[in-house]
Amino acid sequence: MKPVSDVPGECNARLYIGDDYGDGTATMRCKLPAGHTGPHSESFTRSTFLPPGRQTVTITWEIDERADEEACARASEELEADEGTMP
Repeated sequence: MKPVSDVPGECNARLYIGDDYGDGTATMRCKLPAGHTGPHSESFTRSTFLPPGRQTVTITWEIDERADEEACARASEELEADEGTMP
C-alpha cells in the first residue's frame, strides 16, 4: 500500500476498507429502511490492533450509484480493453 501524505490544516484520519470481491473496489450498501430520507449509511464492526478490541465503522454518502452501475461496468470494460491495446 502506497503511503498517503498528510495535508496541513486537514484532519488526515484514514480508513482502510478491504476489497470485497477481488476487483479493486470496496462495495458499500445502505442498510437503512427503503425510502429513508437523508444520507445513505452502512455500519460494520471489525477487529482493531490499536486499540485492541472491536470498533464500529460507519460510512455515510449522498448519492445512489445503482443507476450508474451498468454505465460504470461498461466504462471499466472499455478501459481494460484500451489498456490491452496500449504500446
